[in-house]
Amino acid sequence: MHRKPLGVSIALVFLEYCVVLSCCVRGRPAAAPDGHHEGSAGLLLLNNLSEATRSETVDDDGGYFEDDLDLGAIMSIGERLIKRSGGSGISRIEVPEEDYGGNYTTYNVGVLMASHLDSPFDLERCGPAVDLALVFINEFLMAHHRIKLLKVQQSYASCSGAKSPGLAADMHFKDNVIAFIGPACAFALEPVARLADYWNTPIITGMGDQPPSEGELSVTSGILGRLSNKWKNESTGIFKDKSKYQTLTRMSYCQCRLKLVFSSIFKQFGWKHVGLLLDRSDLFSLTVGKNLEYGLKEEDVLTFMRELDGNDEEDLDNYLQDASMYARVIILSVRGSLVRKFMLSAHRLGMTRGEFTFLDVEIFQSSYWGDHYWELGDEDDQAARKAYQALLRVSLLQPTSPSYQYFAEKVRQRAKRDYNYTFVEDEEVNFFIGAFFDGVYLLGMALNETLNEGGNIRDGSAITRKMWNRSFDDRHFSRKRFKKER
Repeated sequence: MHRKPLGVSIALVFLEYCVVLSCCVRGRPAAAPDGHHEGSAGLLLLNNLSEATRSETVDDDGGYFEDDLDLGAIMSIGERLIKRSGGSGISRIEVPEEDYGGNYTTYNVGVLMASHLDSPFDLERCGPAVDLALVFINEFLMAHHRIKLLKVQQSYASCSGAKSPGLAADMHFKDNVIAFIGPACAFALEPVARLADYWNTPIITGMGDQPPSEGELSVTSGILGRLSNKWKNESTGIFKDKSKYQTLTRMSYCQCRLKLVFSSIFKQFGWKHVGLLLDRSDLFSLTVGKNLEYGLKEEDVLTFMRELDGNDEEDLDNYLQDASMYARVIILSVRGSLVRKFMLSAHRLGMTRGEFTFLDVEIFQSSYWGDHYWELGDEDDQAARKAYQALLRVSLLQPTSPSYQYFAEKVRQRAKRDYNYTFVEDEEVNFFIGAFFDGVYLLGMALNETLNEGGNIRDGSAITRKMWNRSFDDRHFSRKRFKKER
């Protein structure tokens, strides 16, 4: 049974960052309709570009130190792989969706994502969007060049940098890929992005600086420690230094922009005394919280900040009472289950009657980040419902246009058919999935323009720069064209 939302939503767009500021007095939202007939949408693509333009501004240094990854060793391994014949290797999946006829030159595109993580950005969810985009650009952007892009797909089991560099080396040396799609989360992406820069190969991701959940941290090397420290101590995003990631294009938001969103909210309502409670035991909450801490200190509105360990059975009343002495607006950068506990505690303390406002961040609705809702079916539901009237939630804006719904239905169909994955009843085709489609399409646009100009299809830096500082909308994507997609 679906529970009907009770609140209202206000769409806010700040400097390439799309959010929804929601009054969080709501249960779980009703599921989207089961499907759309082809005649119900005139277009296919995406109104979900949260970052419609790409910037190549060089900011503070980010990423690993130069000695963290031995590029020479990987090059040596790759040369040996070229000489080696046979062997089991990694299984490859190609997408020969259309029978083009005639003679075509084929190029491989490497798709590298985590699989079976039950995360909103794993292969089973994002892979179908990549396949749809490849079919589209093969038919409408590459065909007149007599070129076809084939997918070479490899996956890994955890959101870390343990396997992804080696898999990328396989793709580069054995499959001679002209571009990488993925990885998604940053721990896997960072070493591959540095290799792609070294190889002058475009790399596109639907995410960017999103850390994995705490349970997925499986790498304990010094590399992970230094990367984590950069997240904890910088507010500019680890991939902003384009001197190290010259061929990387991120289609997602940068968490460094969260401070701009919150600052705009505070300016809009004239809020000047802001507190921050940060759960250091949850990596996502820690990343968000540290970005907000540094950003709001620069704005001179952060008057209270306290870290806590969400795994400890602490008295949350003490944190709220301390915060109330310095702030009237309190940001909860904590895991989903703690949001409800804090709000119930605030309700008991009389802090939900209008004198205080609470905010939290939920990128989009997903169990991956924990349950952020008031309704759990226990004796505290009614008190939690009242408490959540004092809570505002910052989320990514989920597209609702007919074109996006049509795209989402195609993704669901392909996920079930090709990846043996069925989206659950309340599960959205989320922002990251759409961002991967956008990224592959932008790659197709850049390749098409390069070929039209007589350029080199393997000049990764030139192709990457054709993807930056541009935007597109769904006028290019007609239903008639996508009737050819099977």
